[in-house]
Amino acid sequence: MAIFFDHQVQAPDTSGHVDICWHQEHPLLAVASRNDGGGGFVQLYDDEGEPIPNAAMQRSCFSHSLSWHPTKPILAVGWNSGEILIWNQQDKELYEAAKIHKADVCLLQWSMNGQRLLSGDKSGLLLLWKTDNRGRTQPMPACQQESQQIPAQCIFPPGQDTQKAEEMKALARAAVRGDEKALDMFSWRRDPSPAKSGVLGLSGDGNSCFVGGSEGRIYFIKDSGSFSEVGSVEGEVKKLLYNEHRNVLVVITKGMLLSQYSVSADGKLTEMMKVKLSGKVSESDCDMVWAGKGLLATATGECLIRQDVDLDKDDNYILGLDSKQGFMTGECINCVASLRRKRQGILAAGTDQGHIAMWKFAPSTSHLTRRQDGESKWKVQLPSVMEGNILQIKWGTSRDLLCINTLDNVSILSQHIMSSHMRQQVAVVQTGPANLSVDLFTKGVHLDLKTDVHVHGVSNSKDNLAIWNGKKAVIYEIGNTIRAAGTFVTESPLVVVHEQSVYTTEPGKIQVRNFQGTVKQLITLTEQDGEPICFDACEKFLAVATSCHMIKVFDISRREAKLHGNPRNMADLIPKIGDILMAKINSNGTKVAFICEQADGIPDSKVYIWDVDLDSLGFFDFATGLGDQEDIPVVENEDELSDIERGKRKAADELSGRHPVSIHWDGEEKKLLVCEARLSVPLEMTSPRKMTSLISFTNTPAEVIVVSLFSTLEQGVVMQDSFALHSGYDKLIGVEVPYYYFIKKVGEKANEGVSLSDKSSVCKQVMRDFAGLEDGDKTSRDAMMNFSFFLTIGNMDEAFKAIKLIKSESVWENMAKMCVKTRRLDVAKVCLGNMGHARGAKALREAENEPELDARVAMLAIQLGMLEEAERLYKNCERFDLLNELYQASGQWGKAMETAELRDRIHLRTTYYNYAKHLEAKGDFNGAIPNFEKSDTHRFEVPRMLFEEPQALEAYIMKNKDKTLRKWWAQYMESTGDLETALQFYEASQDYLSQVRIHCYCGALEKSCEVANETGDKAACYHLARQYELQEQHKEAVHFFTRAQAYSQAIRICKENDMADQLMNLALMSSKTDMIEAARYYETNPETRDKAVMLYHKGGHFSKALELAFESEQFGALQLISMTWTRKQTQCC
Repeated sequence: MAIFFDHQVQAPDTSGHVDICWHQEHPLLAVASRNDGGGGFVQLYDDEGEPIPNAAMQRSCFSHSLSWHPTKPILAVGWNSGEILIWNQQDKELYEAAKIHKADVCLLQWSMNGQRLLSGDKSGLLLLWKTDNRGRTQPMPACQQESQQIPAQCIFPPGQDTQKAEEMKALARAAVRGDEKALDMFSWRRDPSPAKSGVLGLSGDGNSCFVGGSEGRIYFIKDSGSFSEVGSVEGEVKKLLYNEHRNVLVVITKGMLLSQYSVSADGKLTEMMKVKLSGKVSESDCDMVWAGKGLLATATGECLIRQDVDLDKDDNYILGLDSKQGFMTGECINCVASLRRKRQGILAAGTDQGHIAMWKFAPSTSHLTRRQDGESKWKVQLPSVMEGNILQIKWGTSRDLLCINTLDNVSILSQHIMSSHMRQQVAVVQTGPANLSVDLFTKGVHLDLKTDVHVHGVSNSKDNLAIWNGKKAVIYEIGNTIRAAGTFVTESPLVVVHEQSVYTTEPGKIQVRNFQGTVKQLITLTEQDGEPICFDACEKFLAVATSCHMIKVFDISRREAKLHGNPRNMADLIPKIGDILMAKINSNGTKVAFICEQADGIPDSKVYIWDVDLDSLGFFDFATGLGDQEDIPVVENEDELSDIERGKRKAADELSGRHPVSIHWDGEEKKLLVCEARLSVPLEMTSPRKMTSLISFTNTPAEVIVVSLFSTLEQGVVMQDSFALHSGYDKLIGVEVPYYYFIKKVGEKANEGVSLSDKSSVCKQVMRDFAGLEDGDKTSRDAMMNFSFFLTIGNMDEAFKAIKLIKSESVWENMAKMCVKTRRLDVAKVCLGNMGHARGAKALREAENEPELDARVAMLAIQLGMLEEAERLYKNCERFDLLNELYQASGQWGKAMETAELRDRIHLRTTYYNYAKHLEAKGDFNGAIPNFEKSDTHRFEVPRMLFEEPQALEAYIMKNKDKTLRKWWAQYMESTGDLETALQFYEASQDYLSQVRIHCYCGALEKSCEVANETGDKAACYHLARQYELQEQHKEAVHFFTRAQAYSQAIRICKENDMADQLMNLALMSSKTDMIEAARYYETNPETRDKAVMLYHKGGHFSKALELAFESEQFGALQLISMTWTRKQTQCC
């Protein structure tokens, strides 16, 4: 958590500050001011606002233009008289350029490499000067041109080194021809960034520029001095910006008209687009800056900042001032400045009421949220309060300082990471530049302290507190109140308070002082030792880490500090070690843990633990997730590993890819070390760019995790527990069994922890193993710690011995939860048995059929209420079917449905059905209906659900227009006796059988005939035919049996009623069996035997057909039958 200190610039009395200008690398600030007498002067200041001696320029006129050399401490100043002065701070030299300008110099701009300086005056004269390495201009400019407008903006785009470009082209051609050496050189020399390599940019080396002015003309001045007009816009040019990523020049006019031009190698502009920006057009200057890649921030004197997300699209949003943050209604933003760094971005805005509003670019890193809107990516910070109307703000120097100009005063804001310290049940947290929050855990007392210095660091013991700011230190006594105990001057960057002594540093020495600053002892450090860079004290010992990688431990329990053990240079044990960042000593002074950088400045992924007595070095590597003595065998098939080995591998994978950022020993337990570890690659670089899914089906690593380690002699450094840092916590401040202690983020709630008090900045969270034993005595805590230690190293016998001393069911539950982390299901069974958790034991036994270890462990986690852990495990083993069931059982229906849609489609309909049943149980019928429809069960389930609400059911059926549902409603209406309504719905559902049936029931056979004839529905025709048969209307019955293709029924009626004329046709349309039956009927009548022969023949009864043909002397039929028989026999052969 960071805050901003403000330093008032110590400027002399003036009638107003006209301009401010930071150097982008050096801690130098130039301020142009006016004298009361009418003259002006420019003074240089350091980063704390102190004037630099002999670094002032004064004239009888004003200065309106300041420009720093991009890399060197050289300042160019333009005056109303036309003079240009160049001040070289390094050489303390003032140089005056040739006086060619006759009017007010209103524009000065250095090129990106500092080899050119452009100047322009209000008469329209433009000069391009060549400069030497000391910033001095040549006697005559390279270009001198009248522009016919007042120049307002100038920009030097990054250029292309022509010779380098030609070499790259030659290498590329050779590589294409197959020259392997050229291919290697091309790959090695190629710059992956087109903007940086200049492939798409201007020719030259960045000494050409574009100039815009009051008439809207845009000029291009080459480094050789040639001058040309390359474009024009409507109205005065207020801002020129260059988009390096796309090689585009952006021009913004006073009327808020934005134009984009592509830039060719020779400086010609091609218009790409033109758009009118949102915001009011005012006479006062609007302020515009790049706030990110393609992101333009605009302040136009309104109460908000407008952001254009993508200049190719009409996509924008606003950042407004929140009254809850202390801003006034109607407060307007005058100016805006952007700090752009590789991994962060801060947007600052100055208001007319003296407030500095700040937003930090902090896009969500969680996959549990949908794609963020633009404004939600910017997190508002606490505002800073100045005096007066803020007219200018500018970021500058490598320390990211912000300068504020209110015309009457100039101030500097410097960012500072808030200090904090915890020791001996006392925690101190900085809450403001001069404000501290103090919590005494044992007394339950919270105290607030306001000092008269800007606090740069804090250190405390049980009874005392020390603060310092690099110039002096102040000591306080802590009790029920806080009172000052002493103060003294010191420039020490490190201070440690212990009992009645204060430890400070000076070059080559460690000073032991009393509270009034009197030096009681001097500890001398040799040149080989280096300078102290880290201090840490425990009850009896002080650990010191130096700039030469030396670690020394001193015994401070006596009157004088004495060396404890032999010092050790860690460079002898760690190759390529860089600076030591943090060093901590354990409670009995036997071990020193430290984290460091590598020689190249990259954070080391290991936390090292040096054993003072044995002079041995252990470590835990967060890059691999393994300790110094841990080893997991490498196998091709993971099934070859045991469950324990697989569990260790999974746990190591979850920790890997990180580096430690802070370390804390427990105040009493000598072997327990807790670390904070951060992802080595930022999460935004590993996450997909677009977050359109509600959930991620792979486990997204937490940005910061807290890891507890045991440092042992036999097993080395082993992990005991790990968990993600809660979003409501800022960082870990310390550990005292049975609690972790965290600093809360301002304005956010930490639901997992318990706040010490309403005003406290510290929150405590119980350790996993001690849940339920928070109030236990020391014996119980020691027994639990021993149990946790033995379980971590795998010594189950000693673990069970230790736990026998504790008679608590919660211990077994904690142990079972630990088994989820360690994946020890054998131990978990014992724990569940001792807990009497029969349901959990049964579920765990049934889960043994699952092939994946993580799936079995996830079931254990579910039974113990560890749903997030179970979710993570199911994702690990890709058991999305079980993950879906988990979401459903836990009421996470949104995630359940998305899981089913994307990864478990076989259960998609089941998921929708279960969700609909869930909503029905809640009484949300309107929500249940669409889910029943998605599960394709609505035809039965919706009528069942709405049966008691017939009006709602009828409305649903009328709206739905589903034939099945309308048929169901028609049947329901029929059952109630409402036949007319039933007929309407039968007709709407196209149920023709039911229509005919009801018409027949009502005696309306004519309507039945009409329906049956129009539709030809077989069932309807059959039913109607039966009705005609019952009424002995045989002709109609035969007709509708025929329409229903019930030929056997029609044949039967014809035979029974001697309807021989229709029988033949019906038999030919029917089956062979019916043909033979009809033939037997015709056979009985001598006059119809020819028809019998034909039907026997068609029905396949050839012998009977031949016999009957001979008897009736039908020789033509005999010939036809014999030919058919012969053909059939031939086909069979």
